[in-house]
Amino acid sequence: MQVAYVLYWWLALMAAGFLIFPLTSRVCSSLADKGYSISKIVGLTLLTFVSWMLSSLHILPFGYANIAVSILILAAFSLFFGRKNLKISEWPLKKILVSDAIFTAAFMLLVLIQFGKADICYKGAADAFYNHAFIESILRGGYAPPPDPFWAGSSIPYYYGGHYVVVLLTRLTGIPAPIAYNIALAMFYAVAVCACYGLGYNITKKKRYGFAAVLFICVAGYISGFFQLMAYASNHTVLGYAPVGAQNIIDWMQNFDFWTATGFVINKAYVHYPAYAFLMADMHTYFMSIPFQFAYILLLYAVFKKSRGDVPLSRPDTLLTVVILSVCLGFFFILNTWEFPTYVVLTFAAFIILKIRPRIRENLFLPLIITALGFVLYLPYHLSGSMSGFAGIKILPDMFRTSLGQLLEYVILFLFVVVTLVLVLWKRDFLAGRRSILVAAAILIPVVLLAVLFHFQVLIIAVPLGLLCLYFLYKSEDRAEREFILLLIMMAMALIFFCDFMYIDDVFSGDNERFNTVMKVYYQVWIFLGVAAVYGLYTLLHYFKRFIKVAWIGVLAFLIFMALVHPVAST
Repeated sequence: MQVAYVLYWWLALMAAGFLIFPLTSRVCSSLADKGYSISKIVGLTLLTFVSWMLSSLHILPFGYANIAVSILILAAFSLFFGRKNLKISEWPLKKILVSDAIFTAAFMLLVLIQFGKADICYKGAADAFYNHAFIESILRGGYAPPPDPFWAGSSIPYYYGGHYVVVLLTRLTGIPAPIAYNIALAMFYAVAVCACYGLGYNITKKKRYGFAAVLFICVAGYISGFFQLMAYASNHTVLGYAPVGAQNIIDWMQNFDFWTATGFVINKAYVHYPAYAFLMADMHTYFMSIPFQFAYILLLYAVFKKSRGDVPLSRPDTLLTVVILSVCLGFFFILNTWEFPTYVVLTFAAFIILKIRPRIRENLFLPLIITALGFVLYLPYHLSGSMSGFAGIKILPDMFRTSLGQLLEYVILFLFVVVTLVLVLWKRDFLAGRRSILVAAAILIPVVLLAVLFHFQVLIIAVPLGLLCLYFLYKSEDRAEREFILLLIMMAMALIFFCDFMYIDDVFSGDNERFNTVMKVYYQVWIFLGVAAVYGLYTLLHYFKRFIKVAWIGVLAFLIFMALVHPVAST
């Protein structure tokens, strides 16, 4: 019966993807796969929004009737606006089959891993109990906001959008909540892998770079596991990682010091990478938001690509795009509020810097509408007082800043590719000779002095890389894939700078004040740099000559190996 439960869940996700694909294919008509790689995520977002809104406005309490009406509303919306894309013969069927095969393989892989540790409160998943309690609370039915399972008479004082997605599918499939919890964990990984593949494939038009995106972002980790392996091999402490007593390599992997590597400490804060969250199987908000971030980036990229076409966008297309982007952007508020400001900035930057629309007024007006509508559509959530934990933004003391070594330990694989890409662009397209040296000196010398004087080491990477990307965007007349990637690199550098300059004041205090800021924001850094690294890999392999290519691939392969040691041993 539990095998049947897995099949029910898989079928429900497939149905959500096909139901919304006529709509997604219209918004993402500029993409090679017409947006099918993110259709399941967009479908879940829209279905959750409609169901939640019916419950929030006290039209229908959560339950079977609510879900049935939500599906009918969504189906009518999809069929009406996507009626021109209903011909299956015009669908990219081969790309759909590849995408679904990747989704199914990732789904079954995580289901099999969950078989080995199906207990919800297993050692290490500190938040698993309360996340399951949220799901049980929403399952009881009633109107939104759902009741707080720990404090009678009040509503959940936290963002619960991801839990609502799980509950929708749980009620729809009739699966018991404890079993659905584990299947849902596999679902989030599967849709993340599928969307990540779609990002790599649609940006490069090559399947192998879709798989490279999955490897870089959804499988690989940072190099802490490699340091631990070196400590075992040398029987000495390596960069703070002590050797684990083991008789052989298999024994070492079975006794892998999981917490030392995954709890990567950055001055009283912790950072993780996506594969850790999926292996950990702790249904926290930063875990559930990962596929939705992929989907929003790809939606923005689709809008950007469509604007470069010869056919001008019609008013219905513009209206539909604004509505879809607004719902998906606003969903971050109830999914994981930490992402909302970042993707608001990305939306404005994409329209203004990349000049998505031909007129300046439109590039200012449209992102403003998307942001405002994204806020208004979720007004019942804002009025419920669920954001009571936010107490402002404060300046970070010098003692808590990230060291350059810690930053490199986290994203050295991505930075190696991205920095190489930027240096190649610098040499090839814009600067040469003495001018290049003067510009480099003008940027680097003040940055290094500031980094030393104010103990702000990440400036050495964040500022030069961000400024160079901005310079390339300013000088470039052609807005193509490269410019979109440069924008993502700029966003990553801005987030790194923010985390060492300010922090969000929340429930944590004392030495752990920026705990949440680093953990939540560095996930976004990982995603932006990971996508950029895949495009960088695609570009550089076509640019380098044979000898340089072999040497560069050798270093890259070594870094990939280092990044895979930890996830493989942890699994």
